[in-house]
Amino acid sequence: PALLTRMCRRPPIRPPAVPAGLWQPARPEGDTRQWLDVAALQPPPPVGDHAYEVRLAIDPRGRVTACSMARSSGVPTLDAAVCEQIRRRARFRPALSDAGRPMASVEFFAGQVKRPAPVQSPPPPRPLRPPPIRCPDTRVSGPMVAEPCMPDRWFHDGSYPAAALAAGHSGEVGYRLAVGADGRVLGCSIEQSSGHATLDRGTCVVLMARARFVPAQDVDGSPMPWDYRGVIAWQLARR
Repeated sequence: PALLTRMCRRPPIRPPAVPAGLWQPARPEGDTRQWLDVAALQPPPPVGDHAYEVRLAIDPRGRVTACSMARSSGVPTLDAAVCEQIRRRARFRPALSDAGRPMASVEFFAGQVKRPAPVQSPPPPRPLRPPPIRCPDTRVSGPMVAEPCMPDRWFHDGSYPAAALAAGHSGEVGYRLAVGADGRVLGCSIEQSSGHATLDRGTCVVLMARARFVPAQDVDGSPMPWDYRGVIAWQLARR
């Protein structure tokens, strides 16, 4: 998650002693938001809003010679990182004496580091699991083709391909299934397209997950692979 920072000049909690002869206080140069590289904070601050105030000692050249926390963020590692970065990055136009000469001064700056809670990604969709279909033992002693098991349960309510449903696609899909010797579907191809790729592809997804068969048998009664062809008509419910 992104880290946000805000820094602004504000009145100190306790007004510092004004140096004798001070005519003009020190002024920051450039964008004070660039003083803190929140992406480089190590370790990253905990989730939440962390407000702080720093006390900066500035020399006559406008450089920060010391940094301390006037008000802690509540996270010691963050306090140390904030002061370390500000000491290296902050630049000022030095304070001026009543004679117009650069002089040392003390400035207070407040800021805030925000680390939002990570966005919870939605859980991935559950895989399409086949219903518990148990094929009845209808084998015979001789050859037989592969017999579909409970085909009325292959396409039940809720199996309409989601992408096709969202796009409002309907139509007939002719398919061919490669059935293994164990009765499970090993492959699916489209022989008659509905004209909608989402519907064609969704048909194969459903069939690969749900279709089951009583295996085909050869002349010796041994299970063998088989190609099964079928057609499904997808129709949207009328409103």
